[in-house]
Amino acid sequence: MHPSAAPGLPPARRVAAELAAFGTAPAPASATDHHAGDLHSYTVRSLLHLAKATEDPDTVLLGIARVLPRIGETGVVPRPLAARAGNLLEALFEPADTAPAFAGLSPGRRELLSVLAELLTAEDFQSWPFGSDLHERFTRYGLPGTRPALRAHVGLSTEGEDPNAPLPDPWAQFRDR
Repeated sequence: MHPSAAPGLPPARRVAAELAAFGTAPAPASATDHHAGDLHSYTVRSLLHLAKATEDPDTVLLGIARVLPRIGETGVVPRPLAARAGNLLEALFEPADTAPAFAGLSPGRRELLSVLAELLTAEDFQSWPFGSDLHERFTRYGLPGTRPALRAHVGLSTEGEDPNAPLPDPWAQFRDR
């Protein structure tokens, strides 16, 4: 039985289950212009709001983690996954000076960070004007602010990457002239 049809399931959980199921499927060809046509990104945003309204937010967060790989580039938002990651961090973490122990996080938060560590690129962490503000957002919440450091934090391979290396200076090529 599909979770959204389960009798007695609270409304927020039913809606979240239906949105998560929709978000893991390919977007319909006749996608709306709403949210720049990026229905998967919009689904993540909607699920995030529902996570706050349910008594079991981890179930919703696990649904979000399943939708994240479907978010694609749009003509409006150059790095939509980075934008969604920033929204997730803001909603799920408190500002901190040090990284929370990965093992001490809830299962939903652990899965979200693992999926983000898998999907985000080094360029997503690069500062403006060539990237996003993800580096600043991650470090604001005490989380590692580079792709290799985040991968090391969640226990993924960092082969060929130095988790302790700082972000490269995007202006270096212009200063060296």
